Amino acid sequence: HAVLVNETQSNLDYIEDAVHAGVSSFKVFTAYEIGLSNGFIDQVLERIGELGAVGVFHTEDQSVCDQLTEKHRRENRGDPEDYPDSRPDYTEAMAADDIARMAREAGAQYYGVHTTSRMAADVLERYQEDGSEIRAETCTHYTVHDDSIYRSLGNLPLMAPPIRSPDDVEAMFEHLRGGALSVVSTDHSSYKKESKQVDNWWDCDTFGVNSLQRSLPVFHDEAVVERGFSYPDLVRVMSTNPARTFGLPNKGSLDP
Repeated sequence: HAVLVNETQSNLDYIEDAVHAGVSSFKVFTAYEIGLSNGFIDQVLERIGELGAVGVFHTEDQSVCDQLTEKHRRENRGDPEDYPDSRPDYTEAMAADDIARMAREAGAQYYGVHTTSRMAADVLERYQEDGSEIRAETCTHYTVHDDSIYRSLGNLPLMAPPIRSPDDVEAMFEHLRGGALSVVSTDHSSYKKESKQVDNWWDCDTFGVNSLQRSLPVFHDEAVVERGFSYPDLVRVMSTNPARTFGLPNKGSLDP
């Protein structure tokens, strides 16, 4: 993906040039210091809607996350088990709702990355009921781990959005079966273990996990062996659907 990180007219103008050069998708964050405002995202969606590109969105309401982070600091809640409360499921759902609504109005293709929660997946499912081009993924780690992992592994699984509750894990599989979530990805971000060794979770600046090498066998064991997914299901969510979503018609399957 091309990533849009500045709210400038030149960035908007760049989208058309990038599409003509072969770029099919544009990633936008609503969180972190590179998060864009809804007003600018609305302009991005209009532009990519006109060009037939895909908008790829990391959705968390940063203002709420910032407020909760400061609250954790004041209360000295720096243990890794406290981290998920600083970026709760409703912040993910709020931002997903905003961007999906704008995408529908613009007639743009929306792709939500690393969906983690029942609340956010439910939001996206509602937008899919009217035929809008709203799609989303989850990741392997959100289908095999719950928030108890912060007690067992400490800061190592710090990522945003965080690992969530056992019910959210179940919701990922419910929505994979139902189609609201159509892809299982990795959201691979490689960092050294030392970068996670901090006193308080908010001191960590390497949010993300190294998952590319193990994603397929781990998801296979959970989905196929433990939950009865078929092998065609596995191929569809990890290969065929990503290829189709991002305009790679000759990828994603082994045709005779």
